[in-house]
Amino acid sequence: MRKTLFLLFGAPGSGKGYLGDRIKQELINSGKVTSLEDIAYISTGDLLRAEIASGSDLGKELSGIVSSGGLV
Repeated sequence: MRKTLFLLFGAPGSGKGYLGDRIKQELINSGKVTSLEDIAYISTGDLLRAEIASGSDLGKELSGIVSSGGLV
């Protein structure tokens, strides 16, 4: 089975999440995908925020970098 991979890069607030949602909806509307369960979605921002929220040592380190505007 052939699979398609979309990688969306951009600065914070540039619309990556919005564009990802639009792509998912277009795939469903076109019939190329039958449900959202057929689409794997990974957001590095969501992963980083979850790690920070966990309060782990890594999360504390990430929090300092993110709050100062650094790139992780």
